[in-house]
Amino acid sequence: MVDFPASLCNIGDGSFFGCKSLPSLVIPSSVDIIGVECFRYCDNLKNLTCLAIYPPVTKEGVFDGVDLSSKHLFVPKEKITYYQTRLPWSLFGEISALEDGPAAVENIRNGSEPTVLARYNQQGMSVGEDCKRIQIVVYSDNTTRTLVVK
Repeated sequence: MVDFPASLCNIGDGSFFGCKSLPSLVIPSSVDIIGVECFRYCDNLKNLTCLAIYPPVTKEGVFDGVDLSSKHLFVPKEKITYYQTRLPWSLFGEISALEDGPAAVENIRNGSEPTVLARYNQQGMSVGEDCKRIQIVVYSDNTTRTLVVK
């Protein structure tokens, strides 16, 4: 799991070029630029969550070598149409509102109760269940919930 700092504004050129061990990633809301060939040949990337209200500017070749038609993008509900109409974001095979969050659906298939798969703060960083403040919780039944933890 990659944890970006809350203050991150730019994911640099080639940061994940050819990374084969990156099945999912959460881009914090603070990111406004994704560099040249940042995710080039990251073909194992299945789920990308972008917490930015407006799609980050993408430089040349950001997703080159990745078949986006088989990938799932999760974005803030209020701007889903914006992502659906902007390249390269519109090339993702499935674009869902963040509350439909990325999750395995194995528990749905076998009828068990949903389990917590991940917890994030508002900046997209992974947190523990004891973290005070607002948490975005991703469940195994393909849902997310925003919780206030006191």
